[in-house]
Amino acid sequence: MRKFKRLFAGILAIGVLICGFTGCSQENETVDLKNVQLTEAQIEEVSKNTHEDLTSAKFSGTAYAGLNNQDIFLKAYGYTDKSKDKALDENYVYQLGSVSKIFTGLAVMKLNNQGKLEMSDTLDKYFPEYDNKEYSKIKIENLLDMTAGFDSYTDYLSDNTDFLNKIDKMVSKNPNNPKISDEILNFILSNGTENQVGDYSYSHSCYYILGKIIEKVANKPYFDYIEENIIEPLGLEKTSCLNNKGNKSGYNETHKKWRSQKDFPVLNNPYVMYSSMGIQSNAEDLAKLCNGILCNKIVENTDCIGKIKNTSSNYNYGFYINGNTIYSEGATTLHSGYVYINTEYFEKIVLLSNHTGIKDFDETAKNVYNKLNSKINGIIINLIEN
Repeated sequence: MRKFKRLFAGILAIGVLICGFTGCSQENETVDLKNVQLTEAQIEEVSKNTHEDLTSAKFSGTAYAGLNNQDIFLKAYGYTDKSKDKALDENYVYQLGSVSKIFTGLAVMKLNNQGKLEMSDTLDKYFPEYDNKEYSKIKIENLLDMTAGFDSYTDYLSDNTDFLNKIDKMVSKNPNNPKISDEILNFILSNGTENQVGDYSYSHSCYYILGKIIEKVANKPYFDYIEENIIEPLGLEKTSCLNNKGNKSGYNETHKKWRSQKDFPVLNNPYVMYSSMGIQSNAEDLAKLCNGILCNKIVENTDCIGKIKNTSSNYNYGFYINGNTIYSEGATTLHSGYVYINTEYFEKIVLLSNHTGIKDFDETAKNVYNKLNSKINGIIINLIEN
């Protein structure tokens, strides 16, 4: 899914060219982009085109597209497992992988707004027991924008047999043991940084550490805080932490086989995935989350988009940033996900799939975006000309 970064840089450039042609400039400020609406006929046409794109790509999952307060498209494709006995529907819940980082970022933003932590707080303030001089330099803002210098703890799990065996034994003995997360945090902080502090380097460890800071500041478990302060206020009925009760399946395109949670007990454990990758949800709930961000419903009296974009990095608060585009992507052993927001139009696109390693996933996202974006620009042209 790394191709998303290159792909949407190109899409954004196309959008800029279109805006230049249609007059999205200071001299046309009377056009309120945040109140642009599609007609029923336009919605029908976009839906038809989107359906054709998803069908031709043999997409398996749920797709959503929305504009401002309009829901343009919501439809599920494919089956829940290899038996093909049950079709996917719009309520199906997916593992979000790194899209979960949005929830962690918003929790930090909320605690900062309440004066309970500062972006300039350093690691040694929260973890004084670790004797590492670098931790007096690493700030919360470095964790948020991936400039803290940590490698991903998931790489440690892959490369360090002793560490993996220890976590595997803990999960096998009691998968609901919160001390699993303490063990992983200790491993991260004991090993220290691998990269220069201040330089961007994507790392799951950064958001894992943020989860523990949230627990310390809020004085409650991470998942409880997310439930009470983001999930419940926004009415996200299908969103929760990963759990060990179900046995969801996913098809791996690379290995051409279906796999289940039971095949990967460690990498499907809530305390292993935790604040970096440990949330599950559906497309409709993620659309509500996007609305909450765009309309500042999560953090009181705070410009969420402004906070997200306020970084020298290309990543912040769980989102990649490219001009008016912010997006988040994620993958687990079973599922893939993508959330896109155009902060100028308040355009939202969510693609969630129970397939991983999808060859046409990025092309599908591009087509969904281009169809909706072209319709929006068509409306703007009409508004200006009339």
